[in-house]
Amino acid sequence: MHYKRRPVDSVSVSRRTDENLRHVRDIAARLGRYEADAEKDVRLGDKKHLCRYCYYYATSRIGGSAVTSSECSLCDNTLHSGNTCIDVLCLECAKRNNLCQHCGADTKDRVRRREPITSNFNAASDKQDDNQAR
Repeated sequence: MHYKRRPVDSVSVSRRTDENLRHVRDIAARLGRYEADAEKDVRLGDKKHLCRYCYYYATSRIGGSAVTSSECSLCDNTLHSGNTCIDVLCLECAKRNNLCQHCGADTKDRVRRREPITSNFNAASDKQDDNQAR
């Protein structure tokens, strides 16, 4: 592949400089929202359970245009999305384990967790074992 030479003139320099400055201002604003975490109740609310990074910073998720389904990484629930950028966990597993629904990170920004991660796989098999025992 070969690109043609791109012109560099006063207009292109001015446009690129302006775009870069806007991008840096956007990053600074997102970082400020991340650190303040003023929307914590919404971020960890009834409809979503996200880490600070996914909620405040990684807001522009790009995915392919295809209806997608996947299994929750911790249980048998099937997740659905209108694009290929699908969550890792269902809302119930994310809340139970204090993990981000989208990426699976700890919602309290703890790198070393002391609490175990629980799944519904064991609960489902325990119910089947109880039913078979009866």
